[in-house]
Amino acid sequence: LIVSVLSFLIFVKHIRKVTDPFVDPGLGKNIPFMIGVLCGGLIFGTVAGFISMVPYMMKDVHQLSTAAIGSVIIFPGTMSVIIFGYIGGLLVDRKGPLYVLTIGVTFLSVSFLIAAFFLEVTPWLLTIILVFVFGGLSFTKTVISTIVSSSLKQQEAGAGMSLL
Repeated sequence: LIVSVLSFLIFVKHIRKVTDPFVDPGLGKNIPFMIGVLCGGLIFGTVAGFISMVPYMMKDVHQLSTAAIGSVIIFPGTMSVIIFGYIGGLLVDRKGPLYVLTIGVTFLSVSFLIAAFFLEVTPWLLTIILVFVFGGLSFTKTVISTIVSSSLKQQEAGAGMSLL
């Protein structure tokens, strides 16, 4: 954590000195952009942490093989991203980003709660949970990308979206 904070401070100091910076320091003053990037990082980090724990949980709790964990537990969830991404995009266009964000966060919250209390019951429950975790991530990612891109000026879009 200390190294990360020091690296960030060195980056900020350096980016202000350079005449033609890679990232415009003015992006940090764009509040909707910064909120979107921070929320996106928080949500993605939470889901990534959960997904990285799944193989360990399945091996320790249910003694599943690596092949079963990858092909039966995780794979259906990863494939659901395609479907949820398409549906999320349609819903953002039709109902608006707040509606889709609410659904995505609800999917994530309910999935994490069910996983916390009922993980020991059956490994197949985690397959269903992962479908909704990936679905919630897909919905929230779509909304955050929409919000962040709409908060940027055209000349900021490249650097801003790459930070996201």
